[in-house]
Amino acid sequence: MKYQKPDFKCVGFLMRGLREARGMSIWDLAFKSGVSESNIWRLEHGLLMGQYHMNEFFALCDALDAEPYLVLRLAGKKKGKP
Repeated sequence: MKYQKPDFKCVGFLMRGLREARGMSIWDLAFKSGVSESNIWRLEHGLLMGQYHMNEFFALCDALDAEPYLVLRLAGKKKGKP
């Protein structure tokens, strides 16, 4: 099976949804993850795109109690499959 690269705007949308579902503010997530508020905001608004550092992505997933591979899988699409 081949997968497209994750849509980074979709990754940001998913991360924002996870944060809001857990009742966390951007400040709360920044404090818990060690990622700056500005980077979280830019990720959630699709402004970081491919410039994002994986260590920050993993820190955010850890702080949100989310599995990184599931976030990336949801943000990617199977090639040739609906």
